[in-house]
Formats: sequence, C-alpha cells, structure tokens
Amino acid sequence: LKSRLRAKLVGYNLDEDRAITLEKVKNRADVKEVLQLADVYLDTYPSSSILSLVESLEMGLPVVVMEGKLARSQICSSLLRELEMHDLITESESAYIKLAVSLGTNAELRKQTNDLLKEKFAGKPSFLNSRSYGTKMGALFQKLFQNYLADALSESLRLRKINFIIFPDWSQSEEELYNDFAKVLTAIASHPEKAQITLLVDTSKISEEDADMALSSMVMNLMMEEELDVEEGPDISIIAELSQIQWEALLSRVQGKISFKYENEEAIPKINLEELTIYEVHNLLITRK
Repeated sequence: LKSRLRAKLVGYNLDEDRAITLEKVKNRADVKEVLQLADVYLDTYPSSSILSLVESLEMGLPVVVMEGKLARSQICSSLLRELEMHDLITESESAYIKLAVSLGTNAELRKQTNDLLKEKFAGKPSFLNSRSYGTKMGALFQKLFQNYLADALSESLRLRKINFIIFPDWSQSEEELYNDFAKVLTAIASHPEKAQITLLVDTSKISEEDADMALSSMVMNLMMEEELDVEEGPDISIIAELSQIQWEALLSRVQGKISFKYENEEAIPKINLEELTIYEVHNLLITRK
C-alpha cells in the first residue's frame, strides 16, 4: 500500500514525503487522537468506511463523501442525509476533489462545518441509537416478510384487482347456504368489473374438499337455474387454514368483506377486520362498522 501510494504521488509530481502512513492504531482513543491531527476526512470510494466516518463526525471533523449507485457507496452518504449535511455529499470525482480542496484550504469553511457537525451530533442522531434503529429495522423486515407472504398468497389464491372475502357459517342448512351464496354471486356477477374480482371463501369450519364440492355444486346450479354468467368472473378461491401473520398479509390485499346472513362468528373475531370495508350482500353498498 505504501509503495503504491508513493508511486501515485510521484506520478503526479508530488513530494512522496507529503503522504504519511500510520501503523495500526490499537484502540478508539488512539484513533481519536489521530483524527485531531486532521483537517478533513476523505471517505473511501467505492466502499465507504462507516466506522471511520462516524468517528470523524463525532470529532466534528469535516468529511467528504462520494456517493455511488451501489449500496456500499451509499452507506456514509445516508448518514450525512440523516444529519442534513447534504453539502458534504458529492456524486463525481471532480466534485469530490473540489470539495476536498475547498475544505482543506478554507479555514473558515472548516470551522463552520465543524460547528454545525457538533451541533447535529448534540441532537443524538438516530443512527447512534441502537435500540431505536433496531426497532425500525425490525419493523422494516417484518414489512418485507409480510409483502413476501402477501405476494405468495396472491399467487396461490389468484388475487386480482378487487378482492372480497366472505365467512359463511358452513353449519347452516344447504338451503340457507345456497341462498346466501346465490345473492353474493349474483351481485358480483353483475358488477361492471367482475373480471377483476376474486371472491375469497373462508373454510375454517369445513374441509377444503367438502367446501370445494359444495361451491362447485352451487355455482353449477346457479348457472343452470338462474342462467348466471361467471365465465368472465368472478374467480372463487378457497382459503385454507392460515396463521395470524398470513391473515394479516392476505387482508392487506383485500378490499372488503361481504356480509352473509349467517356468518362464522367464531372465525371473524380472531381476525383483524377493522381496516376492511363492509359490503351488504343485496347491493354491495358501502357501509361501515
């Protein structure tokens, strides 16, 4: 490293003795002692050094960062944005050099930057609060995982632009079930966007196989007796047993619950439906709880 650095200096007709390389520093206290000797900290590119940057910022040492397109070239710039020190971020080699020279030769500018950095750090930036940062990261990962689950459920349940959910009470008589389903399917089949609708059916009180047979039978009867046209939609998907987090992910893609005359009163309280719009069966008019 020393030889390469000296060769670079010689190549630019600079005195190689102007570059001083330090031996390995043992601890943070020694690092801070070294930083006190500097006027400006130049961040490395394309891989930023976040620990060195934070230590420099803690000392109020003006820094120069060049931001790239890769994540490793954006770490330090993200910290400066958190501090609202946008003027210390550059996006090109020429701008990086210009800012470095400006800070290196302008003592007043360095002092202004130093004072502002100390003021910012006095406010305890969030990236130094590990508990707060951990909470935010946890929420972010949870959101990413929920989106992953929602995408997987969207594919398996064939979700569309508009997704409704129903919670039928499967313990009711076949006649009552048929009447409720007939009203729902007739209403949706008359919807102008029926081709973009998926009807989700809860089956928590019945096996998937029995639910599938019952639904198929009811749809066939409606097509024959009522001349119901469901060729273009809606699509009907049966919901198997889901975990709580899967329910949360699924409901983020559901636009509303359609009320049944007889509903599964045991299943509904276990699921958070507060954010869903409630639609009445007879005309799908929007109502609220």
